[in-house]
Amino acid sequence: MSPERVSNGKRFFGGKKKFHKLGAKTLGGAIYTPFLSRAWEWVQGGARIEFEVVARRWADKKQQTTDWRTKISEVIKFSILYTRGGHPK
Repeated sequence: MSPERVSNGKRFFGGKKKFHKLGAKTLGGAIYTPFLSRAWEWVQGGARIEFEVVARRWADKKQQTTDWRTKISEVIKFSILYTRGGHPK
């Protein structure tokens, strides 16, 4: 069974979310954020999640940093690929 694509995640998570100083974990190379906890349950059931994050540059007076690991500004786009085992409810 080929995976089906659910694009744009708005149906499940209400669109764009903004975060400041996330304590983010990595999930197979992808960023895991608290609002994706439902999707994480699907991953446990065999689903695969793909999404992109964008990080704004946080300018410091002495140096400019783009530490996206702790300062993700918003999640702009993601999609969920799921199979029979990881079907969203």
